[in-house]
Amino acid sequence: MSSAALRALCGRMIDYAGIFPPAALDISDAAPQYFAHASSAESWILGRFICPGTALDSLLPLLGEKQLELSLLASDLDRLREHAALKDSRLTLRALELKHGTTDEALGELCDSALRFREGLPQGDLVSCYVEAIFPTTLVPKARLALTQRVLDYLAERNRAHGGYAPFALKFRCGWAAGVEVPSSAELAATIQACRENGVALKFTGGLHHPFRTTAEGGEKQHGFLTLFAASALFHNSRITLAELEDLLVCTDPAALLFTDEALEWRSAKVTTAEIQRSRCDFVRSFGSCSFSEPVEYLTKLRLI
Repeated sequence: MSSAALRALCGRMIDYAGIFPPAALDISDAAPQYFAHASSAESWILGRFICPGTALDSLLPLLGEKQLELSLLASDLDRLREHAALKDSRLTLRALELKHGTTDEALGELCDSALRFREGLPQGDLVSCYVEAIFPTTLVPKARLALTQRVLDYLAERNRAHGGYAPFALKFRCGWAAGVEVPSSAELAATIQACRENGVALKFTGGLHHPFRTTAEGGEKQHGFLTLFAASALFHNSRITLAELEDLLVCTDPAALLFTDEALEWRSAKVTTAEIQRSRCDFVRSFGSCSFSEPVEYLTKLRLI
């Protein structure tokens, strides 16, 4: 039986993105796969089904009588506003995942479009809008971080102006995309710090199949989803410093994290189960993965679940 702290940290953590590379399943395979995961003993770890707007027509016939929580990845929101799928009672739209260029004008237009889109939805004011910045591949980490900070400043400003449930959050890529460099632990830690300082929630995507930091066959470092979320929860609750945040992100030792029903502990830092739950709701929400089975298998091998 998993501890309460682990269940708080990993509950609904993985948004299933089987349609996207490297899995790149056809939606006729990805949707049944999602429903199979939703019926498994590990369903408590499963979050939303990530679907591109271009696949909505193909998704509806696969539902049958099943209900589906959706995270919609779309580029042309104005065109999708009247799509029949969004009025289907079997689908519940929980999030938008959006990409934009790095200009202020493009970001403003994207946010305006997202708010218009939400207005036409049932409970649209509860739909989160995750914004991923698309950086030129030639940018060095310092320049990427500066652009990320500019995006966060703008999202925080829009959230304050909107009031109520903050609509905008950051989507940050940790790996796997053509021409995209895996961010270092320093860049990832600085991004988490910037999100906390701006009061902007975030989700992650790309390359998070292992619980702890690992090295791929080609020698490339890959971040761990368990250390990433544990570090984010501890840092969000001011239990660790920025330097310690970076230390935990590069941790490779499964014994370093202690989960009990009452708390998560790392070194001398501790965050309670209730605090983890609040951090998951308000700060670090989920990560997208083209595989649900791999992360679950690694947690099983570590006897955490």
